[in-house]
Amino acid sequence: SALHNFGWLRNMRAAGTELAMVNARALVEDWIRMHGKRIEGIAWLPAITAQRIIAWLQHSNIILATSDLATYRKFMRSLAMQVRYLRTMAGVMDDGEDKLRARIALAFASLALPVSQSMTRSARRHLEYELNRQILADGGHISRNPATVLELLADLLPLRQTYSNGNENPP
Repeated sequence: SALHNFGWLRNMRAAGTELAMVNARALVEDWIRMHGKRIEGIAWLPAITAQRIIAWLQHSNIILATSDLATYRKFMRSLAMQVRYLRTMAGVMDDGEDKLRARIALAFASLALPVSQSMTRSARRHLEYELNRQILADGGHISRNPATVLELLADLLPLRQTYSNGNENPP
């Protein structure tokens, strides 16, 4: 599952080398070719799909840098397919960290992809609801797992910066 969620893109970006960037792009392209056409298997579990959407959007600048139009289109088609799938699954996911992460992913997607204002407002509303439900007054997660809080913060920080800048549309 760690390969399919693309959380490791953070490390590739931190490496900052051209080799790391080329490898990141190649691995995304390979995933799209091998898993991006059929919604099946571990790669498409809703929790993993949410993590992948977040990772791809947070690191799209390294994934798409120097890519040609055909690669860009494949990436965007795959991302759109993943978002549509997660949108249908988020409402029926079990309560907890995975559902919150799905709402984070959908909020990111509503800001980064061309969607209607109502879809952006809906994603924001759902995210706010889950945050209010799952984040306690002391800032902890309802699971009381400190690692969960750190992981969620890493997912949320770029989203918070986007909303606080008043940007609800892609650049």
